Amino acid sequence: GGTIALDHDAAPAGTDPEVGEVIYRGPNVMMGYATTASCLRRGADLTELRTGDLGRIDQNGLLTIVGRSARFAKLFGLRLDLDHLEDRLADHGFDACCVEHDGRLGVVVAAEVQDDRLGLLVSELAGVTRSAIVIQTVDELPRRPNGKLDRAAAATLLDRLAPPTTGGSTPTPSQLTGESDREEGVREVFRSVLGTSDRPSPTASFVSLGGDSMSYVEASIRLEAVVGSLPDRWHLMTVEELARSQRPSGEALASAWVPVETGLLLRAVAIVAIVARHIDLSDVVGGGHVLLGICGYNFARFQLDGGARPRAMWRSIGRVAIPAALYLAVVSLVTGGYGLRSVALMNHLLGSD
Repeated sequence: GGTIALDHDAAPAGTDPEVGEVIYRGPNVMMGYATTASCLRRGADLTELRTGDLGRIDQNGLLTIVGRSARFAKLFGLRLDLDHLEDRLADHGFDACCVEHDGRLGVVVAAEVQDDRLGLLVSELAGVTRSAIVIQTVDELPRRPNGKLDRAAAATLLDRLAPPTTGGSTPTPSQLTGESDREEGVREVFRSVLGTSDRPSPTASFVSLGGDSMSYVEASIRLEAVVGSLPDRWHLMTVEELARSQRPSGEALASAWVPVETGLLLRAVAIVAIVARHIDLSDVVGGGHVLLGICGYNFARFQLDGGARPRAMWRSIGRVAIPAALYLAVVSLVTGGYGLRSVALMNHLLGSD
């Protein structure tokens, strides 16, 4: 068991004084996800869980949840712990205040730093595309009289920034008359969407620059404004190849029927199936399994190169299948307990011995 407490200072400005963020303290607080071997070596070092819920405790000790704290942002389906992100940035030497700002991740940082460099770091730590991040540098972070960060003032600083220039300012294929113009347009799309600090080379591709399923949709939409209708497997094509692949797009884009990638369609169908199942509108099951399959497919498509998959397969065979087969062969010779099918690990294919 454990105890429940409220942190009233963590509640947004203007909240009822009795309301605070719900904090659980106890020996059974989980440590979260391990990302490196060092995480596993740390041992249990957490005894407090900040739930992100806002609540009040009455005279009888009854806890009532009244809302959510603003310290969690929901961007592109990702739930971001902004306090944790601030701690990660502090580990890299940046004193920052993170807030959700107009559907994007806002970062106010007390440093003189190149926007591209910091943007690339935030993109990596938060797991969102560079175009979903807005950054403001200041001499000193705004703070309340009690010394805590004034997040409302930080959001006001972000309000003063010019709105992002996307969509309407993007040149159309007809405006990019030469291949060199289109190549520069492709480079700019990759640089802005993927947050690369360096100018992408002509031989760079979406995948080689670190593109993934989170940035795939935005990149494809913006590339269509540069080269027209995108060819199949465009994410594997180099900047040069994409610049040369301009297709007539007027008729296709003007049509009521617009091509949609199969993965995107399956995602939409799976989400609808999951929601319909949860509200007892339908008995169709398997939506979660479809999403899991799409995750695996996108991981293989964006994170694994063609040579890595065969190497990983043979490595698994060498580490698992061959030792298991040798062990079963020895047991079979000594005891006769296993047949040839078991030794060859083909029971599922040929049936049990």
